[in-house]
Amino acid sequence: MSTEEDRRDRPEEASPPDSEQSREDGSKPDRWETGELREQIAASWSALKPPLTYVLVTCSGLLIAFVLFRYRDVLFSPESVRTWIAIFAATGLLTLAGKAIFTFRPVNADPANVRYVIAFNCLTFVIVGNGLLIVACKSWAMPLILANACLLIGGFFGLLFGYPSGVAQTANKPRAATPSSGTPTSSAKPIDASVDTTPHQNQNLLAESASTLGKVLTGFTLAKASQVAEHFSQLCHALAPALSSDEKTNFIMAGVVIAYFLATGFLSGLLLPSYFMAGKFAAQ
Repeated sequence: MSTEEDRRDRPEEASPPDSEQSREDGSKPDRWETGELREQIAASWSALKPPLTYVLVTCSGLLIAFVLFRYRDVLFSPESVRTWIAIFAATGLLTLAGKAIFTFRPVNADPANVRYVIAFNCLTFVIVGNGLLIVACKSWAMPLILANACLLIGGFFGLLFGYPSGVAQTANKPRAATPSSGTPTSSAKPIDASVDTTPHQNQNLLAESASTLGKVLTGFTLAKASQVAEHFSQLCHALAPALSSDEKTNFIMAGVVIAYFLATGFLSGLLLPSYFMAGKFAAQ
């Protein structure tokens, strides 16, 4: 009995530290396995991080100052200043557009929010195109007017082709009668034929008119493709002097501006209304 009481009163012997524990084969673990070396490396990095950051910031500042001083004539010329202004303005507008559009960050994985991505992409193409136009053309007032006019025309034709497929389907959907609570489905009252359906008829008429006009324009364009290409070339020659760029490249610039902004406007008018306005028309 005394032996058992002595064992109870005797304090438990502390186990040796990890560095003194031996493996099954009798060898002692190294400092990396015990974590001692990792702790020393972390402590050394924490001590070196502030001076390294200071050195990197100082070297970066000196390098930027040297580049600005060495190439000051090129970097601060009127053309370069306009380029920097266009870049910073485009970056600021894209940042503001992203913050204004992507307000659904907690649920941005929802497939229904793909319309916001499409809207941001359309704005990106418009802003980047205008910025490049300002940089490429010496006198950028008239090119901007031309570009945004093409954007508006393309948006009109995109809406013309996108309205029938997006809104007409919602306008043609019949409204099912909703039975009251506790009433079987078979006892639901049928839809009264005397209900005024004028808004839906107007939507169908507008959709049919837009669809017919779109088909006519498509058929005419395909039938007169050679003449359309010739007229497009003449239009580029007529608008080329207004771009005020190099005489050797202003014809190409005019064609690129017209094609780029017509395509951007067309895709914007084709996609955005079908994503953002279909529910509005269906609710009327």
